[in-house]
Amino acid sequence: MPTFAEFLRDSYQLPEARIPHYERWAHMYRQTLQATGAHEGPGTDSSPLPFLELLAGKYAKWQISQAKHAIQLYWYYTRKN
Repeated sequence: MPTFAEFLRDSYQLPEARIPHYERWAHMYRQTLQATGAHEGPGTDSSPLPFLELLAGKYAKWQISQAKHAIQLYWYYTRKN
């Protein structure tokens, strides 16, 4: 099974410089889910909205948009693998 970084690189041709940021957003999202006891994945109580709301005020809009995209790709990665 490829790592999330390999998935981003190979399946989405994400620029190498962005991959660490996507990995960090996915990691932060997973940590937030663990802290709240939510279950991971689409169709569960793991909506990214509470996590994204936590980012508001701390990060720029483009970073929050990137975080949302990273979570969407992470969901796809976890379902595919």
